[in-house]
Amino acid sequence: AMRAYRDGYTRQAVRIRIDAAFNIEDLYSKGTQGLLRATMPLAKSFTKKLWGGKNLRGIKASIVDNECSTLVYREADDAKMDAAVFYLLSRELVTAPKVQRFFEGMGDRLVILANTEQAVAGWRVENQGKDFLEDADIGLQVARLFKQQSYYYYQCPINNWQMTFFRVYPYPWEIYIEDLNYDLVKVGESEEKPDYDTIIAWMQEYEERNNILVSQKVGKFLKDIQTSDDAPSNPLML
Repeated sequence: AMRAYRDGYTRQAVRIRIDAAFNIEDLYSKGTQGLLRATMPLAKSFTKKLWGGKNLRGIKASIVDNECSTLVYREADDAKMDAAVFYLLSRELVTAPKVQRFFEGMGDRLVILANTEQAVAGWRVENQGKDFLEDADIGLQVARLFKQQSYYYYQCPINNWQMTFFRVYPYPWEIYIEDLNYDLVKVGESEEKPDYDTIIAWMQEYEERNNILVSQKVGKFLKDIQTSDDAPSNPLML
């Protein structure tokens, strides 16, 4: 985030890793409030580390709606090193006048939108405002303002592979899969965030190059699901 800031990106989007603190399969039973409680320490830790942790006076966190959208504010001894991280900011709130005024009031100080995909009303900056049914024009402006995704880490199953999105500014986006031997293998990279079709094409190229049978990857995937079902929902709680 700070390297991008020094290159002039005062408005950024990130997706921090939260799976070690919260099993996304528990979202239905625990809700977004459970998600927020379990992962807020990660959001605070991320905010503390901005500016390399220098001149930190304190961290303040406050919910800015009646659900989960939270402002984590880094207060520094030098006001120029203050920073704001909006965590799980819903699309209805990001277009609200009070939030727009806040963005303007921060001037050249760093403002980050974190994990908007997992908000109650989730949205993605790369969708260029298409997630916004109302205030679409403002949604587009916000998406363009925060288009620089300076850090991104996310794991999910795609095409029967456990896949990892990874990106750190200024480097390319990288896509990894967990191979049949449980090693991480990079299947592709690009300057822009790759779409679904591009990722599928990279996976197919990998499978053909390594003579991977459909039965092999499906077998591993089903085995992993069974292992996950048998494991504690949150091993960190043991």
